Amino acid sequence: MARESNVPQKREQIVWALYNCLAKGGHERITVKDIAAQAGLAHGVIHYYFKTKDEIVAALVVAITRKYQDTMAQVLAEAGNKTDHADAVLDLLVDAFIFNKDLNRVFYNLVQMGFERAEVSRPLAAMLRAYRDTLEGVLLRDEDAQDGPSQAAVLVALIEGMALQWMIDPQSLGRDQARRLVKKALQGIRRRHDG
Repeated sequence: MARESNVPQKREQIVWALYNCLAKGGHERITVKDIAAQAGLAHGVIHYYFKTKDEIVAALVVAITRKYQDTMAQVLAEAGNKTDHADAVLDLLVDAFIFNKDLNRVFYNLVQMGFERAEVSRPLAAMLRAYRDTLEGVLLRDEDAQDGPSQAAVLVALIEGMALQWMIDPQSLGRDQARRLVKKALQGIRRRHDG
């Protein structure tokens, strides 16, 4: 049995092993044995840390959410004023969320699993709430507060839609074009609110 102090590290190792598996292939073919091999652990050891594959999946969703919240906080800390915040967040959204092939493959696998299993859909719903809340808090102005949730949902849909298009047809979208489109959409949201 593993020492208690190693449990968080081993769980993290297993979770990110699942990430690597999902980045390479479809979730329906990935077994706990595959995750164990990717983590460099014996198959039976996985069950000490997680009871089911769905539990590992749910932990991965939480870990991804935490990773990008931490990344966002770091980006904001390094940016100066609110305008710099918005530009830094736009860059992160474009680079990390639209043009990150591994993250997109993992995310689409997670979404498909979420359609099928409540244990996965609950953390995915929390992930999307955190995503929208972050966009609302950083990209939308204080006076946009009343419509902030719906505006943030539109931005999430735009970013995820661009990611999906780029995954299917990489020639359809370039980084500068994506950044301009997201920025233009954000400006349009603000204009509609001001007008």
